[in-house]
Order: sequence, then C-alpha cells, then structure tokens
Amino acid sequence: MGATWNVLHTRNLTELTLPGAHDAGTGNITSVLTPTEEKLTPLVTSMVNTFLLPLVKDDSKLVQSLSAAPIRLLTALGVQIADNIMPRLTQTQTMTIGEQLKKGCRYFDLRPAWTKDGYYLAHGEILKDLGFVGGIGERLESTLQDILAFATAAGHERELIILNFSHLMDLLRSKEERDNNALWGLDLIAMIRSILGQQMIVAEDAHIRVDTLPLQQLLADGRNVLCLFDPDNWKTRLQGESDRKQLSPQEGVFWCYPAEKSGVAVPCNFNLYDQYSNSRNQTFVIGTQKRRYHERMQQRIEHQLQEVFLLSWTITLPQAPSLLDMKSVLDHAEEMNGKLAPSMENWIKREVIIGKKRPNILYVDHYEQGILDVVTMINALPL
Repeated sequence: MGATWNVLHTRNLTELTLPGAHDAGTGNITSVLTPTEEKLTPLVTSMVNTFLLPLVKDDSKLVQSLSAAPIRLLTALGVQIADNIMPRLTQTQTMTIGEQLKKGCRYFDLRPAWTKDGYYLAHGEILKDLGFVGGIGERLESTLQDILAFATAAGHERELIILNFSHLMDLLRSKEERDNNALWGLDLIAMIRSILGQQMIVAEDAHIRVDTLPLQQLLADGRNVLCLFDPDNWKTRLQGESDRKQLSPQEGVFWCYPAEKSGVAVPCNFNLYDQYSNSRNQTFVIGTQKRRYHERMQQRIEHQLQEVFLLSWTITLPQAPSLLDMKSVLDHAEEMNGKLAPSMENWIKREVIIGKKRPNILYVDHYEQGILDVVTMINALPL
C-alpha cells in the first residue's frame, strides 16, 4: 500500500481494493482434531441400526454379528479416514501470516480457538455430540509477534493491516462454563493488546465508522493495525458497563458487522458485506458473487450506501466429501485463483468495475503474489 500511497491516501476503504486471506492462520496445520472412537461409536451404531439392520432383520445370527464387530471396524475406519482427509478440508493457505504480509496481503480472517496450549488459529466447527472437528493452525501469540515485526519495520508506516477476529471457539469448556468465566474473550483481547498495543488504531468516538475515513486520517498517528471483532462472539461480555469500556474503539476494539443488522448491543464501526457462496461448484460461486456484487453496487450508487464489499472468491467443501471427488480446498483454490485475473479484467472491460463501483476486498483461499497484481490493477482505476 505504501508503494501506491500517492494514489490511495485520500481514499477510504470503500474506494479502494485490498487483498484478503480466508482462514489466514491455516498455512501450517499443526494438528487436526477429529472425533474419537468413543464419540464416534454411538453415531456409527445409530447408522448401522437405521440403515443396515433393517435389511437383514429376518436373519437373527447376521443381526447379532452386525451389532458388534463391524461397528468397531467401521468406527476405527471412520477415525482413520477423518485423520487423513481433515487437512485437505481445512487448510486454506500455504504461507504463514507473516509470509502473506510480505507478499502483500493486508486483510486477514483470524479464527481464534482456546486449546490446552493456549490460543491458536483454527478452521473447523463444533459438532453436536462430536466436539470440535477441524484443523489447528498457527499459534496466535507467534502470529501477533510476526504482525508486529512487519507493522513496525522501516518503511511500513503506511501499510494498513486489517485483522478480523471472528468464530471465537473454546475447545475445552462447555458454553455454560464459558459464560460463567469472567475472563472468557477478554483474555484474548488482553493478549492482542499486550503485543500489538502500540500499533493498534484507536478512536475516541465509540460510534466512529473507520471504513469511511481516508487512509491518511486512519494512519495519521503512526498506528497501522486495525483490529475488528464480531460482536456475536462477545454477547455475554457486552452486558456490563465496565466490559463495554474495555471493548471499545478507545481500546482498539472496533466492531465489525453489516450496519443494516438490527439488535446489536454495540455501534457498527466497520460496515462489512461478507457473504460466501457455500458451494464447491466454481461456476456457481463466481456467478453468485457477481450477482451479489451487482446488487450492492446498485445500492452504493443509487442510495449512497457506504460499506466494504468483500468479494468471496472461495469454495466450501461439504462436511461429508464424496470419495469420488477428493479435491482439497487448495486444489480448488489454485483453479479459482487462475480465474480471478481474467474475470476482473472482463469486469473492468464491461464496466462492471468502474469509478466507485469496485470490490473492496478480494478474499481468497491460497493467497499468492498474483492476487496482489489484480488488486493493483483495480486500484489504478480512477474514482
């Protein structure tokens, strides 16, 4: 961004384009968590009882044999398969966040998970009766140190770095235990402040919309790390006045959600439109994102809508992938990234991208240098 400062410094975040990384902390999957045999056995037993036993209900000996050994075998096989395929389903990047920064990425999707060894960045979800299933990536403390080193390096004063913390997970405690823990969530923000504090952008006004500020104002005091948080993760912490003071722009906490969303306890500081396509069909993903882009840009022009539009150039694999289609996230990402530059060139040629009508974050799996080239092409266009 510093290299194009003369062009971009008067623009706000709705008037420029940044490269972004989906599940940015999964460049190095340090471990995978899959259902244990103990947790998987009831599920396999239920499946056998529901789908297999009715087919042989007239053969008592076969029913008896299917009720024991095959369940143990299927359970063990399920655990082994899950362990082997989980990295293919959850790894969305090939570089660490520090490496992504050096290659030009500036918007990072960070999903902290509390583990027995502290906070890590993770990609997965907590499933009923099975617990967390997914991949564990970078240690968050190390990631924050890498970000600090980049942010404070000579010549990087004008490099805006946006960290979007969401999907906060506790892999050890139940929801009730978390809600009763006075430090839950606050300890994460305390750690972020302890490392990035000197670089975290702050603001006195709790109602400020940082996405509408020109870059030169946003970076005016030498701070260049903007930390965004999803208020849904902190609902139980926003009831008391003391917690709300800690969780405010004055302390470097900016709330990120669609401004049109109602019933949120805190003001919107960063109006973000972020809707993924939830499909592995690449044609469907591109078509859906283009349609949504058209709809939001029409509102931007006709109703002076100010929001950061995230173009989600990402695929989503099903929880139960077909054994006939074992493409990994990275396999799909390589193909999707190859389609990004031709698509954006076509959008520019057809004036889908023109003036203030432009995607503000190009959000990808498998961030690589070529994504920055596409961003630079878009940012070179006049407003």
